[in-house]
Amino acid sequence: MRKSTKSLEEYFWERVNKHGPVPAHRPRLGRCHVWTGGKNPGGYGNLKTQGKTRSAHVVGFELQNGPVPTGMCVLHKCDNRACIRGSHLFLGTYKDNAQDAAAKGRHKNPRMPGELHPLARLTQVQVSAMRAEFREGTSKPSLEMKYKITRRHLNRVLSGERWNEGAGGRARLDAQLQGER
Repeated sequence: MRKSTKSLEEYFWERVNKHGPVPAHRPRLGRCHVWTGGKNPGGYGNLKTQGKTRSAHVVGFELQNGPVPTGMCVLHKCDNRACIRGSHLFLGTYKDNAQDAAAKGRHKNPRMPGELHPLARLTQVQVSAMRAEFREGTSKPSLEMKYKITRRHLNRVLSGERWNEGAGGRARLDAQLQGER
């Protein structure tokens, strides 16, 4: 939590590395200004201000360009989630944000099942083995440790909520598992 003796602007700029990477796909943008403070699990910088957690790139945009209009999002030209450089940020609608993420392969897309999904943590081989091990009596805590996943993720995989591979997916996967033996 930030100390009240410093202004938001002072606090903010103390946590920025202005010598970040140059985006390989857009070198003309120049170096990213990287947030070095706290980050969320998705890699976006965050900070607490007035008792509320806010995205560092949004705060950075506001400090450099003024308030974000209602209904608008702050997007990255550089695709570096920790970047707060004003010239790397731009405004867009929620639809623009979703389309930008999908175009760059970062959007949750039901048409990209299993290990084709950009955020997949497991492979189909691991999922098949995990389900087989569970059926053979391996405990959930053992599987969590072995595959380095949370209980919630494990339960979703075992129930077919995740890695169901489409309609009738669990039955089809189970049939595949039977055929593998």
